[in-house]
Amino acid sequence: AAMPLIYFDGIAEAMGLAGARLVLTTVDDRAKRDADKLAASFPGTLSLTCNVASDEDLDALRATLETEVGRVDALVHA
Repeated sequence: AAMPLIYFDGIAEAMGLAGARLVLTTVDDRAKRDADKLAASFPGTLSLTCNVASDEDLDALRATLETEVGRVDALVHA
């Protein structure tokens, strides 16, 4: 089962408060609306849709991360 959004929020918020630049990914547009609300709390945060079961989505995410972020220091997948 998917991790409840409250845990996603908690992990992202803790990392953001510690100074991390966040990139939030969600499986669909409905979940992205919730992620967008959290992203608004941390300037510079990206909020993206990515279905990890889709090679095409993963390739697009990788390209966006390379362009917009560069090096990724930590990844939390929920």
